[in-house]
This record gives sequence, structure tokens and C-alpha cells, in this order.
Amino acid sequence: MQFKEEDLPKLTAELGVLHQHVEDLEGQLDAFQFDDKERRIMRELVETIEDEIASLNQHIYDARYDIGQIDSSLSHKDKFDLNEVQSIFDEAQLHFPTQLKKQYGELVEFKKKVTQERNAALRKRRKDLEQELSEAEGRKTLLDARRVERLKVLRSTDTFDKFKALQKDVTEQKAQLVYLGEQRKKLEAVAETARQVREAERDRGRVVDEIKAMLEKPTVVYERFARIFNEYCQKVLNHEGMFFFHINSNNNLDYKISLGLAGQKGVASSQGEGTSYKKLICALFDLALLQVYEDIPFFHFVYHDGMFEALDDRKKLAFLEVVRHQVSHRKLQYIMTVIASDLPRDAKGRVVAFADDEIVLRLDDSGQAGRLFKVAEF
Repeated sequence: MQFKEEDLPKLTAELGVLHQHVEDLEGQLDAFQFDDKERRIMRELVETIEDEIASLNQHIYDARYDIGQIDSSLSHKDKFDLNEVQSIFDEAQLHFPTQLKKQYGELVEFKKKVTQERNAALRKRRKDLEQELSEAEGRKTLLDARRVERLKVLRSTDTFDKFKALQKDVTEQKAQLVYLGEQRKKLEAVAETARQVREAERDRGRVVDEIKAMLEKPTVVYERFARIFNEYCQKVLNHEGMFFFHINSNNNLDYKISLGLAGQKGVASSQGEGTSYKKLICALFDLALLQVYEDIPFFHFVYHDGMFEALDDRKKLAFLEVVRHQVSHRKLQYIMTVIASDLPRDAKGRVVAFADDEIVLRLDDSGQAGRLFKVAEF
């Protein structure tokens, strides 16, 4: 059974009515007042048992119908065969492009995956429906038996038989009272959990508001970083460097790094999404961050690998200028690895070499001496 917090008031009211009803029933049995009991049985038979049986019959019909529809859907098999398509192309003496065949194959696999997921969901739904059907049929069997008992009492002419039947009714009502009491305990636990969830959501809302308020008033450190990062991006990429925090769709703190659109201040472009530019933007981000924190206990070194791959020579030289300027403060240890073919060149195509005091290690393929660990290949 699924427990809902909003069911608690209704259940509490039902318990109150049932408790009073049991007390009245016991009092009437003590006084042996059967006329009132017979009238109550008639009302229960017409207003409760018959109505619930009718509702259960509809539920049973709907469940059986849904199970039948699911069985029909699960029995359906996909008839698309890629080999048959290939055969048709062959018979027509037409070329079936490999890429098209691959795309068809991927489409077939995707459809199979979707069908498998859908069938899994249908099987789970069928299992749930079978459970509901079993419970509904069991409940209907119980109500049918109660209906027979009530009719037997109403039709009985033996006063003692009526007394025993009504005494049994008291026992059943007390059992129902105990059952509903247990249900109320569970619903109270659900209500308490729901209250705690609402309280947590309110706390989360307050935290989100605090984060939003914080974002509306940037710190000095953030403003300095954004300024340096933008300056580096303009020097190297000739684009604005945009960095900002924001609240995402899940109300969590997130950030965005991008390049500005040329000629339009504050408008982000997609140029920074390319591999080479993205790598360069990340490196400039590192340098800007390290400059902001260069005078406090923080990381004072950074290592970049493959920075110049597929990069324009002018941007390589501009990046080196930024690096050399920052390391001149003597507050940053900068390490870069680059292969000979990626070294920057001037306008005449000549390699712009690094100074000797900028080179820590040279590696080559001439032999063991040129390798990093001076060992043979393995």
C-alpha cells in the first residue's frame, strides 16, 4: 500500500468513527438490541459492501484489460532485417553505401535498445498489475463472504444465531480498528518524514538565496581574476575572456568560461569550444588564477603539455609573452613540454627558439641518451 501524508486526517476521522461504532455495538450487544444491528447491517450491505464490490469489479476489469494490452505489445516482434535490405539492393543491382548501411545498423540497434527498455518497463507494469489484480480479487472474495454473512443474518429467524453473528461482527470491527491504528502509525511516520523534507527544502532555499546574494556582490578576488583572465584572452586570442558563476537548473553553484563575440561586448561566442582554443583558454585560466594568488599560500607552479598543437604561430608567441611576463615576477614556476614541430615560427617561417636558460631538458629519438630515463625501449 502506498502511504500519502494527506491521507492522515481522513484516516484519523475514520478511526474516530469506527471507535465510536465499536463502543455503540458493544453497548447494544450488552443490551441485546438486535433491531438497531440489523438496520446497521442493511446500511453496511448497501452503502459499503455492495459499493466496494462494484468498484473492485471495475478495477479487476481494467487490470485484466491492461494486462491483455501489455501481452499484445510484448508479443509484437520487429520485422526489420538489414540483410533483407541488402538483398533488395543487390537484386536491383544498386550500391548500398557502407555509411548508409552503418547508419541503418545503428538505427536498428538503437531501436532494439529502446524496445528492450520499453519491454522491461511493460513487464514491470504487468507485474504490478498482476499484484493489484491479485489483491483486488482477494479483497472481492472477502467482501463476497461478508455479503453472504450479512444476508444470512438478515434472513435468519433464530435470535441466538443473530447474536453470534453480531458478536463476530464486533470482533471483526475491533480487528479493523487495530489495523487502522497501525496504518495511522505508518502515516504519522510518513507525515513526519514529509515535514523533515519540507524543512530541508526550506533550508536549501535559504542557502540558494544566500548563494544568489553572494553572486550579486562579487568579491575583490573574483573581480581581479576576471580582469586578469580577460586581459590574457585579449592579448593571446584577441577576444574577451568571460568567466562568471551562476545557479544551474538544479539550483547548484556552477560556472561558465567562454570567449566573447568579436565586436559585441559581453556576448559569448562558440569559438572557445574548439579543442585548441579550449586548451589555450584553460591554460590562460590557470595563469590568471595563479597570479591572483601569487602572494598567499597557494600553488606556485603549473605544468602544461601540448599547448602549441594545431595552434597559429601568432597565438603561440602571444602566449609565450604572457608566460614570460608572469614568471618574471619570480612567484611562479612554469613548466611546458613541446615537440620540435610545434615550435613557433616567425613571419619568414624561421623557428623562434627558446633561450638556453628557458630549456630544462631536451629529448630525442637518437638513442638511450635522448630518452627521459636513459633506458632501452621496452
